Amino acid sequence: MSAIPAPTWHERAHQNVGAAQLAHQAAMNQADNSVQTHDDTVIATHDMYKDVVGVMDNKVSNTRSLVETLSSRAWCLDGSLQQTRESLLQLQTAMRAKDGPMQLCLWRLGERTKRCDRREQVHDDAEIALEEERATLYQTQMDLADAIERTKDMIRQLLGRMSDVREDLRHKTHSLGVDEVSLANAQSSFATMVARTPQKKGPLAGLGKSPGIRRMPERFGQLEGDSNEQMRMQRTMQLEKHSADHDEAARILCEQNTRLMERCHYAVLDAKAHSDRCLGDRITECQHMKTRLKDEMRETDSKIDHTSGIMAETNFHMNNLQEPMSMHQKTASVRADRTNRENILDPVTAHLAANSDGVMQAHANLSMEHQKEKQHLRSLHDHRRQLEEDLHGKALACSIDQRLLNMRVSDVVGTQHMGGVGPPLPPGASPDYYRIHGPPLPNHGDPLPGRGGHTMRSGQGDPLAYGRGGASARANSSFTHRDYSMAGSMSPVYGSGGRTTIPFQAEASKVNSFRLSGSTSRSGTPRGLSATGTSVLKDTARASWSYQ
Repeated sequence: MSAIPAPTWHERAHQNVGAAQLAHQAAMNQADNSVQTHDDTVIATHDMYKDVVGVMDNKVSNTRSLVETLSSRAWCLDGSLQQTRESLLQLQTAMRAKDGPMQLCLWRLGERTKRCDRREQVHDDAEIALEEERATLYQTQMDLADAIERTKDMIRQLLGRMSDVREDLRHKTHSLGVDEVSLANAQSSFATMVARTPQKKGPLAGLGKSPGIRRMPERFGQLEGDSNEQMRMQRTMQLEKHSADHDEAARILCEQNTRLMERCHYAVLDAKAHSDRCLGDRITECQHMKTRLKDEMRETDSKIDHTSGIMAETNFHMNNLQEPMSMHQKTASVRADRTNRENILDPVTAHLAANSDGVMQAHANLSMEHQKEKQHLRSLHDHRRQLEEDLHGKALACSIDQRLLNMRVSDVVGTQHMGGVGPPLPPGASPDYYRIHGPPLPNHGDPLPGRGGHTMRSGQGDPLAYGRGGASARANSSFTHRDYSMAGSMSPVYGSGGRTTIPFQAEASKVNSFRLSGSTSRSGTPRGLSATGTSVLKDTARASWSYQ
């Protein structure tokens, strides 16, 4: 017989069924929770993908915008750099173009010292004009040299800014490539994730959801990342702003250089035209003076002939007085034979004595006038000789000024000029050497250009090492400011910072035995030099000179 009673059996069966039902309910609840967790995970994962893809897409957009900005700025900088280099080349060309007029001006000043007659060594308007032209050329060369230095400095700044922009552009381009690859991978992974675990749709898709996965990006430095991104963009924008400022500065500098070259060009032309005009006026004045001297010489010759005729007549009258004097002597000798009684002082004796005394007085007067006539004739001959010497000196000075007026820059700087006279060629040099490299620049006072013992300096050099940088020659030119030492010194004089002072300005009192003396220079301002028309060099050049 069974030992378990029927009620107990039913009770145990009901307990098992109830326990099973509780387990079923718990399993169903757990299944619902798991499904909800799955849904939350899918939603959180999709949101994470959207967030990451959005942030990466924003980063790529920002980087692409920065790359475009930097690329545009690099292109602008490259254009500004090319424009500035062209301006530098034009400045150097304009600088070399002043060598020829400078040589012509110095040659003219040197030739005018050949006026051997001291009476012609006058500090006339032509001399003043040539000194002003020389000062104008010095001033233009100094202004152009300063502009060249500023342009070279701007080129260096543009190159440095271009290097910074290109370096930043290289980093930004590399970062853009990396971020684009990362974005493409994230988008591909997101598409794969969406295909594998699509998000539920419908009205019941979000009902009964658990709190889900809580994302806290601030725990992983989101604020610091946003700040770093802002700083990154600000640095790039600051670089772009500074580069834009350099672009604008380069453009303004190029415009200033263009105006400076035009101003210097017209200033040199005006100075040359004024010198030519003064030389022409001096030639006309000399010709008029020569005409006056010739007329005066003809008048002097006439007076010499007239005085010679008067002297001949005086001599004739003096010779004619010999007859009465001889008659008086003979008469007195004859009458001396009278007897003592008759040898008395009679009227005849008295009249003979009076006549003899009158003849002697007349002869003395004629002799005195004859001596005066000789003195006047000697004076006329002396004055004629002086007139002839003065005429010869003025003719020589006029011929020199005429030769100076007819001389051109190409004649002075060429290999040969003035009948084959020119600076000697270096050993083994071709006839086109000076046309290609430029002639040596003489010191003021040399008889002819190129005869000062100069040696040709090389025209090669670093285009950024011109002027105060210490290079011995500027690019494609044979001259420096050292060549313009008016006292023969080869050492430049330095004034204020950033400007070289020409030795002519510092040692003007030692030039060719001339001394400064105060006088009024011609009025007028050389076109394009300054608003007031005054400068240190112009004031020095406008000072008058007198020969010691």
